[in-house]
Amino acid sequence: MSAPASPRPAGDGAVPPTLSVVVPMFDEAEVLPLFVERVRGVLDGLGEPYEVVAVDDGSRDTTPVLLQAARRTWPQLRVLRLRANAGHQAALSAGLVAARGDWVVTLDADLQDPPEVVPEMLRAARDQDVDVVYGVRTDRSSDSVFKRSTARVYYALMRALGAGGARTTPGTTG
Repeated sequence: MSAPASPRPAGDGAVPPTLSVVVPMFDEAEVLPLFVERVRGVLDGLGEPYEVVAVDDGSRDTTPVLLQAARRTWPQLRVLRLRANAGHQAALSAGLVAARGDWVVTLDADLQDPPEVVPEMLRAARDQDVDVVYGVRTDRSSDSVFKRSTARVYYALMRALGAGGARTTPGTTG
């Protein structure tokens, strides 16, 4: 029995990431230190290669400076800068194009999506052999009526389009 082949290095000599986390950012300086702390802690705990693709969507605050500072101590952090604010979806699309991982997760920098569920979502994708895993918040009591209504429509549309992959909620896999 031979030893398994080692992963093929990427062009920069690094092992290709198993997981890419794409994060669109616009004026996130206030939350960025906490974001880095929480996301890095979760991803470092995975024990497998990953990258974080932070897409700065033309921030006017110190987000770009903080991202560059974080890169000095976090080699898995890649930063893309859009010249001007193009909007959340454009930043997300740019990050998805740049992602190199076998699996891709999207998070918002404001931590409205808890990064602590990423390992559970990755495990669900692998265990259930599905292409799409999405999280659903179980407590929307702080959301406006409009937000709750649009969320209900969005998830109904996802189900209608056949995105009935694995759904996860914090603490459960389904």
